[in-house]
Amino acid sequence: MVQDINKMLTPRFELSQTDSLLTVIIYAPYTNIAETEVFVEENQFIFYSSPYYLRLHLPGLVEESRDSHGSYSADEGKFVINVSKVTPGQNFPDLDLLTSLLSPPGKKVDISPGIQYESSELLDLPSPDTTPASYRSSLRIQREQEDFNEDHYLADLMDNPDIPALLAYKTPWNGQKVDEINFTVAEQDTMKELPNREFLLDKEVNKMIYLGVVDLLAGYCYNHRSTLGENTSESAWTINKLSATLCWLECFSNLRVVVLAAIRRSLCYPLHRHWDLSVKVLEDVVQVLRLGKKQVLKCLLEVHSLFNSSEPRYLLNQLYIRDYCVWIQQASNYKLASIADALSKTTVDKDDVGLELLELEHAAQLVLGEETSKHSVAELSNTLTGLCLSNNLADSSSSVSHNQISALCQENDSSSSSDSDSDSTSDSSDSSSLDSDDFSFDEIVAS
Repeated sequence: MVQDINKMLTPRFELSQTDSLLTVIIYAPYTNIAETEVFVEENQFIFYSSPYYLRLHLPGLVEESRDSHGSYSADEGKFVINVSKVTPGQNFPDLDLLTSLLSPPGKKVDISPGIQYESSELLDLPSPDTTPASYRSSLRIQREQEDFNEDHYLADLMDNPDIPALLAYKTPWNGQKVDEINFTVAEQDTMKELPNREFLLDKEVNKMIYLGVVDLLAGYCYNHRSTLGENTSESAWTINKLSATLCWLECFSNLRVVVLAAIRRSLCYPLHRHWDLSVKVLEDVVQVLRLGKKQVLKCLLEVHSLFNSSEPRYLLNQLYIRDYCVWIQQASNYKLASIADALSKTTVDKDDVGLELLELEHAAQLVLGEETSKHSVAELSNTLTGLCLSNNLADSSSSVSHNQISALCQENDSSSSSDSDSDSTSDSSDSSSLDSDDFSFDEIVAS
């Protein structure tokens, strides 16, 4: 191997297994077959074929044997290499978590890289370099209080035709089983580019990171549901804005605080601000967590892709998302499930979020009730006025008929003239009586 391996290409690859064999599929379309080499020893698998180099650190022991074999498809540019397991029947876990296979563990890393960024584009935290972590939560809550828009909230509560469809939307992971989770080619390519790192974390920091996952997923799930699964040009902004971890560099130590922050921010900033939608999003987060680290990783990889296409949010990938994508592959499915259970049991009322939602809704209902009452009275007034006008027209028509009859009678019998005059006088008196009733009704309505 005369070439510098640091300058060589890492091919796309995938792994599968049977009870006795491990299969490594390598896509190397520009390979030189004459220079292809494969090395297998214990948990090491090395593939070399200029300009490609792949070194895997497997979760179990393998060896070359009479059952080991390989093939190459020129049409697909694909190698299929089968090697034997040292212990037949042993299951190699997490073979689809490709990043963890690429490099050996044991390296300490700095998880706080010094990156210069335009904080105003990414953060609500005004002075990230000088603001202590202990102050960030109170500053965030104060800012949310200032940014909460009562009119927007009430408009979405009372009259937003989009909300029913958003609440009824069924996410792809709803009802999905763990063994049905697969990574796309694009996701595999992203994982291949991630560095493999081992994070040496104490108990408190580890807890903080798990809670950070919940916060990130809340932003992700809100975007997914509010767009019905079709990302928009605002998706990266939405996830960034709704996550207190990303927007305020907040470090959570309590699940309830995470929930309150997620709900408050979903009622302050995005397009759709509706309580039921915020609660539904948290149910989505529970479902994702219960599916384990593979589903969480898929969500984080989608966030990574969105941020890469959103200037300058690609910096958030370097600050947070890349490390989260690496860390989650080493996370505990048991702990994720435990957090999901705790989240599903966490109850939050409108009084708890501190935005005076109940008082606001009560005031809006009173105003709406007054408007409805006025509208009902106006409709009743118009209806009764119409009835009165109809009666007047009927009486007027009746009077004309009597006059015509009187004229005919006068031609035949002059004695009928006095009777006709009497009838006409009576009709006029009736009409005057109706006019008096109309006036009295208008006075009652006005009062």
